[in-house]
Parts: sequence; structure tokens; C-alpha cells
Amino acid sequence: MDNMSYVKYEIIGISGINLKNDYRYKVNNKIIDSVLVAKDLGSITLYLKENKLNKIIEKKCSDFVEEYLLKLCIHPDIEVDNPSYKISSTYIINEGDNNILTFKESLTSKDSVKIIYIYNKDNFDADIFNTNKLSSNQEAGIEYKKLMSILKNSNKVTRYLLLYEQLLDLVSKDKKRKEQKNVTDFIRENQSKFSNTNIEFYKTRRKNVNFEEDKYTYYRNEISHAEFDYDYGKYEKLTNDLTNNFINGIIEIINYAINETYS
Repeated sequence: MDNMSYVKYEIIGISGINLKNDYRYKVNNKIIDSVLVAKDLGSITLYLKENKLNKIIEKKCSDFVEEYLLKLCIHPDIEVDNPSYKISSTYIINEGDNNILTFKESLTSKDSVKIIYIYNKDNFDADIFNTNKLSSNQEAGIEYKKLMSILKNSNKVTRYLLLYEQLLDLVSKDKKRKEQKNVTDFIRENQSKFSNTNIEFYKTRRKNVNFEEDKYTYYRNEISHAEFDYDYGKYEKLTNDLTNNFINGIIEIINYAINETYS
């Protein structure tokens, strides 16, 4: 590896895919020359174009990693659990050749996964770095920050209910009413564009009406009913059903809704 100054970040709460090897990529960035992604996605190292690190450069590096982490979170094959990042080490070359190497305490993810998808360099490069999945609209940026904030919630039921509420807000824009029907209609109209093209629909539990709800609306309402009825057995079962794969599905729909709303 050529001798360049770098900032290395630990990536927390991401699992589900591995790369065949550690991979280095050139990036189109004013201060970052290239990045090195660890095989297990547990770290990303940013190689700097200049041998200096100040608050402005560190902020720009942090912004780059935050966007990278968000792109990982919305990838349908990646499982997300309280995602975050943290500088683990920096290496800055100074003019006197007395290199500065600093280390900070790093965090590690303790999750295990049943299925690991293996990606080659080109697949990962196309999906994460070279595919414009994130809208550049300013309002969309606020929605992405909201999404990341929700994903950092450690309680998965709360996390799911907040994700559903964000989706409901997005699909209800320009509608006469904010109602769950907007979510069901949006999913029914667009499900061919999602990685899961066979999203289930269930008959509503509401009395004296006959219509179907998409599975995300259905589970949102079942959780609320279980809480209201103090049905702890049902609540525990519903909680167990909120797998990473289930959560990934609504994250993908939210990302699609953001792009559709602010395109």
C-alpha cells in the first residue's frame, strides 16, 4: 500500500454481506484520494490527498462516511442494527518525516447472521460508490438524517414504528389525508420495483369493513393492538417477527419514497 495519510473508521451494526477481499477504490472527492473497505465491512479507511488533518477535513471525512453508512443501510442485502461509525486511527505524514500515528478505542459488532452474501469488487463498487441512490435534494437530506436517527434506536419495536411513521408521512404528502391507506396504495403500485416483489397483503382486523393492508401496515396495527390489550404473548411473537430482513424491506421502501417524493 502506498504511503499516504489516512483516517480509519470502524463501522458498527452492519452485517449480511462480505466482500471477497479487502478492496480499495478511487473516489471523486476533493480531499479523499481513495478508500479501503474491509472484507467484512467492519471498517473503511480514507486516504487523504494532502498530509494534514484539521477540523474541516475531519468533518468532510465524517460526512463522507455518514453517506457511505447510509448507502449500506438502504442496501437490501445488508442487515442493520443500531448503525454507527467512529474514528479508530489516524496516520498523518508530516514534513519532518516524523509520522503521526494515533489510535482510538474502537467498537466491534457482536451480531451473528445466518446468511452472508459474498460480493465481488465490481458489484460492491457499482452498488455503493457509483450508483446514485441518494437524492441530492435538501429536503431529501433531512429525510435521510431522520432515517439514520431512527435506525440508531436500540429498541426494534420502537425503531419499526418510527420507520412506519416516516413512510406514512412521505406517501401522504400532497394527499388530502394522512392515512394508512396511502402506504398500502403506494406499496401495491410500486412493489414490482422493490427487491421483494411479492409483499404480502392481509385482511384488516377492523370490524365492519372489508379491505386489505400491506404487511407493514398490518404489523404496525397488530403491535398497537397487542400493546392496547396488554397481550404480552402476542406482543412477544410480533417482536420476534421483526427480523432484520423484515426491517430491510421497509427501509428500501422508504428510500424509494424519498426519491419519488423529492425527484
